[in-house]
Amino acid sequence: MEDNNFLVKKTASFIVVFLFLFFLLTVVLMQTAYATDTREPEVKVFNYGEIITPERAFYAFGQGFHGGVDVAVGDLGGDGKNEIITGAGNGGGPQVRYFSRTGAFINQFFAYAEEIHTGINVAAGDVSGNGKDEIITAPRKGGGPQVRIFDGWGNPIYTTGFFAFDESFRGGVNITACDVDGSGVDEIVAAAGPTGEPHVRVFNKEGNYIGLDFRPFGENDRGGVTVACGNVDGGKDEEIIMGIQSAGESWVKVYKGNNERTIIGEFRAFDPAFRGGVDVAGGDVDGDGKDEVIVSVFGAGGPQVKFFEADGHEIHPGFMAYEENFRGGVNIAAGNLDKDKEAEIITGPSKAYPQGNSEKAKSIEVNLLEQKIYAYEYGYKVKEALISGGLPGTPSPVGDFAIFRKIYSHLYSGPGFYLPNTLYNMNFYGPYYIHGAYWHNNFGHPMSHGCINLSYPDAEWFWNWSEIGTPVSVHW
Repeated sequence: MEDNNFLVKKTASFIVVFLFLFFLLTVVLMQTAYATDTREPEVKVFNYGEIITPERAFYAFGQGFHGGVDVAVGDLGGDGKNEIITGAGNGGGPQVRYFSRTGAFINQFFAYAEEIHTGINVAAGDVSGNGKDEIITAPRKGGGPQVRIFDGWGNPIYTTGFFAFDESFRGGVNITACDVDGSGVDEIVAAAGPTGEPHVRVFNKEGNYIGLDFRPFGENDRGGVTVACGNVDGGKDEEIIMGIQSAGESWVKVYKGNNERTIIGEFRAFDPAFRGGVDVAGGDVDGDGKDEVIVSVFGAGGPQVKFFEADGHEIHPGFMAYEENFRGGVNIAAGNLDKDKEAEIITGPSKAYPQGNSEKAKSIEVNLLEQKIYAYEYGYKVKEALISGGLPGTPSPVGDFAIFRKIYSHLYSGPGFYLPNTLYNMNFYGPYYIHGAYWHNNFGHPMSHGCINLSYPDAEWFWNWSEIGTPVSVHW
């Protein structure tokens, strides 16, 4: 009888544990399935109103591509009919495709070498003053800061391309075209992407800097700047709308393009706790003769789009451009597609891709399971390399640390090893360092007494790049 009671109790305990684990696994799977930061490249067109619903939708690229879509609107033929211009997002080639207002495909071309897979930003504007909008392109993060101009058939014009920032910059360039001086000809506005200073510069169609630039946010804000144009006051000239792209609160500023760089609006579009960045657009969505400021969650957040006057007064609570569980953000544009008084809102899904500590200028991640080390700037990966972490008997420490000392040449010794003149040593916790290793070439496999071994070329890179205080996260 006692044996039977024991078996009953043991069985009951097993069932309870099983049900608990099943419930826990179910919750985890449901949460995992609930949110996604990528989706098909579906472009949507919305009419502004009390209730905002999509008027039409189409796929800019194959449905298997999940890198996001940049969007712009322009009258490429000079016939009074605006087209929708799209660029492949993160991980895509430099492909530009454009469509009629109904979503019918018109043409496509590659703005840069086809093997480049950083994605591409697009804009449209009449930079020549001939009554036709040109297509303007720039690479996303990972590509050089080369801006190019094309006619409505995809032919490069005016210049083979110009560098909006230093040729070595790889943070990407956000672009728009504005008539900042009321001359009837649009200027090209280029803003530095993530890892760059918050710098915005203005050029003519030949790529000549016209002496007008802006630094809209603090010098330590390295999350990039998004830009758009809007005639927010009904004057002859257009204003420049700027937003923090990533790794910061959702601040938006509206500038006059004068020498005084007059700020006519400054506001936070979303809750202060949100730090995923914003995209911006300008368009007269309510037909009052003045453009409104349209702001979307750019990345690492839901697909929310909101509407403001230039002074930050919210005129509409906004809408969800895609499924509420989509967490990749939204690219936005605005333009009149049907010749009525109001501009339509055009959206393309974005893709969240910051991976490291977006609050810090620089951070290091060590993944012991992968035996890899990663370097990040404002959450964007700038370097990865194979490592050799600690052996099972001498494991590497796990946790959140920071580099507190750097020693160029160091002696490591202990029972069974003597390693003099070891170069590029970065001390992150107690006796543990990230350092070069000249005594083996088996990186990608545990080999050390707890330190993080790197090849000399990789160790030299991390030594030159890292700083005292750079966070180091070590995990499995």
